[in-house]
Amino acid sequence: MKTWLMTPFGFATIAVAVVCLSLTSCDQAATEPAHAASAQTESEDVENEDVRAEDIKPTPLEDEPEFADTTTIETTTQTAPATGTVEVTNANVAAIDVVEVPSQEAGVVRSLKAAEGDAVDEGQLLAQIDDDRAQIELQLAQHKRDESKEQADNQVNKKYAIAAEKVAEIKHLRAVAANRDAPGTFPRLEVDELRLVHQRSQFQVDQAIMELKIAAMTLKGDEARVRAAEKSLARRKITAPRTGVVVKLYKRAGEWVDPGDPVLQIVRSDRMRIEGYMNAREHDPHEVFGARAVVTVQLARGRKETFEGRVKLPDLTIEADGKYRVWVEVANKKQGSAWILRPGQRATMTITVK
Repeated sequence: MKTWLMTPFGFATIAVAVVCLSLTSCDQAATEPAHAASAQTESEDVENEDVRAEDIKPTPLEDEPEFADTTTIETTTQTAPATGTVEVTNANVAAIDVVEVPSQEAGVVRSLKAAEGDAVDEGQLLAQIDDDRAQIELQLAQHKRDESKEQADNQVNKKYAIAAEKVAEIKHLRAVAANRDAPGTFPRLEVDELRLVHQRSQFQVDQAIMELKIAAMTLKGDEARVRAAEKSLARRKITAPRTGVVVKLYKRAGEWVDPGDPVLQIVRSDRMRIEGYMNAREHDPHEVFGARAVVTVQLARGRKETFEGRVKLPDLTIEADGKYRVWVEVANKKQGSAWILRPGQRATMTITVK
């Protein structure tokens, strides 16, 4: 039997150890039920969530069946073509042709036969370029042509050559016949000379005919020179290429012009174009192409004038605002000596849509 000697320090150490062991046991005992309770709670929550997910059902609307079909059905709307009339306001009157009339020859403008604002007809003389030199050149060409014509018509050389050939032929034949009847009447050398003279006369006939052909070709060349001189003279007369109104003069009398320099400007006035815009969302181009259109313009003191025409091929370009350009060409009318339609006027188009 052993005897343990316990000091005060030893008792104290044992007591502390006992207390620590007791506390650790207590914590473990308290923790295990807590974990168990937590695990049970989580399991119950999962089961409750499963039950709630299964129990949840959508509440049907009062006006719809509980199991309504939600399939989307695509539909196409077919719109009938627009018919009737459409009014295009604020249309613009524009000129169909604006012509810059040039000088075709260089020279000094001798005179102007038209002023700004004058109505002119096609072929009317508008200005005259100095043509003194051109007239002299024409006269020289005409004289040369006349000379060539005389030579071409001159048959004297041809007639003489034919007659001389016949005489030479007769002389040769007589000499040959004489020697046949009486040998030695004409020496052989003389007979050969007569034959040579006859042959030369034949060549002279051919030469005369050739000279007439050359004279005829020369005449054609001289006639062409006359026509060129006449055209050069005519090009110094500036005429109106079409019916219209003189709206601008670029040159005055006494000024120099070169070929191609514009002398005046003419605007065609017997026909005008009226341009407007249509909404592409309302009318397709094929609905208005060729359609009848009535154009109305406002005149002074509230008066109105109407014109009729057909819509030309619409512009293929659609503008940023969704509109495309259409136009109508109409025959202009006169009031007195003045045309009614003028470029820049505003008009209204009433189009009968197909």
